[in-house]
Amino acid sequence: MKKTRIISCLLLVVMLFTLTACAGQEAQSTNGNSTGSTGEEASSAKKRDDLVIGIQKFSPTLDTTKTADIMLPQFQIFDGLVRDYNGEIVPALAKSWVFADDAKSITFKLRPSTKFHNGDPITAEDVVFSINRAAASPFVTIMASAIDKAEKIDEQTVLVNFKYPYGPGLKYFTTTALYIMNKKAIEADEDGYGKNPVGSGPYVLKEWIPGEKIVMEAFSGYYAGEPAIKKITYIQIPDPSTLLIALEKGEIDIIDSNTPEEARQSLIDNKKLQYAECDSNAFLNIMFNNTKGPFADKRVREAVSYAVDRQELIDGAKNGMAAPLEAALLTSCPEYPVDFKANPYDLEKAKALLTEAGYPDGFTVKMKTIDSPTYSKPTEIIQAQLKKIGINIEIEIMERGKYMDDVTNKGDFDITFWAIVAKVPDADFCQYSFFHSENLKGKGNYMGINNPELDKLLSEGRACLDLEKRKEIYAKACEIIKEETMLVPLFMAKRTLAANTNLTGLELRPDNLRRYIYADWK
Repeated sequence: MKKTRIISCLLLVVMLFTLTACAGQEAQSTNGNSTGSTGEEASSAKKRDDLVIGIQKFSPTLDTTKTADIMLPQFQIFDGLVRDYNGEIVPALAKSWVFADDAKSITFKLRPSTKFHNGDPITAEDVVFSINRAAASPFVTIMASAIDKAEKIDEQTVLVNFKYPYGPGLKYFTTTALYIMNKKAIEADEDGYGKNPVGSGPYVLKEWIPGEKIVMEAFSGYYAGEPAIKKITYIQIPDPSTLLIALEKGEIDIIDSNTPEEARQSLIDNKKLQYAECDSNAFLNIMFNNTKGPFADKRVREAVSYAVDRQELIDGAKNGMAAPLEAALLTSCPEYPVDFKANPYDLEKAKALLTEAGYPDGFTVKMKTIDSPTYSKPTEIIQAQLKKIGINIEIEIMERGKYMDDVTNKGDFDITFWAIVAKVPDADFCQYSFFHSENLKGKGNYMGINNPELDKLLSEGRACLDLEKRKEIYAKACEIIKEETMLVPLFMAKRTLAANTNLTGLELRPDNLRRYIYADWK
């Protein structure tokens, strides 16, 4: 076996102190202050040890294997074997790990003397139980489907076997899907566990009033030390505008979701608040049905790629709050081909391709979209851009559930505007489910893509542990996707952080999830 990471407990302690000191400097705010910078009133503000967070909605359960939704309080209540911190995988409940040379298994060494919130020790049995339970859950299939089984080697060692060589496997253990649960508590009352979870994270659930609030208190037995913030209260406020008002009035200390784009400047100008943004873990695209209708013709898809003005789309639909994207990958993925270029904006080229495809006068087609400004507004701009080359878009606005059933489950569409969300910043997650022919017929490849050369590359990429080789593989994959115009990558939206200016140690993450173990008041 190949040792890919061994980090001692002593090193982790040093790292955590370093991260705590640096966490407040993670993102530069748009007004030039780092997140956590103090305002004029900071010196006179009384130091607090509580935090009030505004959140739009709660999931019906905190059990991470019983829902596909990520509920932000889960990040505080549970912990995993490893954790993602600024793109680096660091130890959590596992102190070290060894990835097999054939990429078919990982051996985890557990941190000694860790405890659940009820005082139970975290055992190898709990870890094995949690991983195998996640692998069997239909709610988190995309996160755990590569796992064959986990097995106990000894009291401090767990072996996780994959069904096939799986190079990005370690990254998946940073997700909520593979958090470690208390086996005894679940077996005693599995249905009730989602409302009264026994976790091992930095905070313990104390109260949950559905539709109103969740209250948590710091866990004194947390292996990395008790957090400075002793009490966290999540307040449910569904309306984004009401959330902003509550933040501006000081009724909440931080918004735990994206803020509206139109509020950007007012947040920047508000001296009582800190504001920052980063590229998100989602990239937005024009998706085609590659198998039927007018877009089954590659030339028609390619015409669309030349007719789209990304910057106009970003300015009109996102108030400039997005980054143009050239390739079908997140730029945060280490495999992203940095010099890759998409087709440029060229209306004459687009018109020539349509004529060549037999549509000199264009055509009319329906474009399904969700009844949310996040999707409907960009769709309207795409409609206006494609009209310039004779493609007349009839927008069909749909309720989210109906849209998902039609488009992503049944592939019943011609063209749409949709996101690929990478819960794991890895090229395999961004591409395998959506482009590999193995995932046709309702398994994720709803665009109907079937390209043997691309299949071969994507299979090689997920089995490879060598980053440089993976870069070469995915650069070729991106070229094929572009050459065939399987979709048109457009932009990455922004994630935002809006909070009281006297808070320090806040994380700004592409997935908009954040832990508060490093947070404190000035």
